[in-house]
Amino acid sequence: MSAELVGFASTIAAIVAPAATLGYWLGRKFEEIEKILENIDKRLEQLEERMSEEFERTRLELVELVRAPHIHLVDFMAMKGFSQRRRGTTL
Repeated sequence: MSAELVGFASTIAAIVAPAATLGYWLGRKFEEIEKILENIDKRLEQLEERMSEEFERTRLELVELVRAPHIHLVDFMAMKGFSQRRRGTTL
């Protein structure tokens, strides 16, 4: 019976040792992958912030692009007498 127990223990040890080594190796690989993903996440956050800033700047430029001709048109109409309102009340 003790020979069977030793044989069983050695079989279990032969299975557990590589499994433990594999588990350790996989843990290290997952840690590396997690670091890479954190790096990517930080870069995406920076990109999102830059895109948000660029969108806001573009929006303000577009507003000014639409507003400027309107102001000139209202001024021209007031100067020619087409409109009795002043620019401040019209806009």
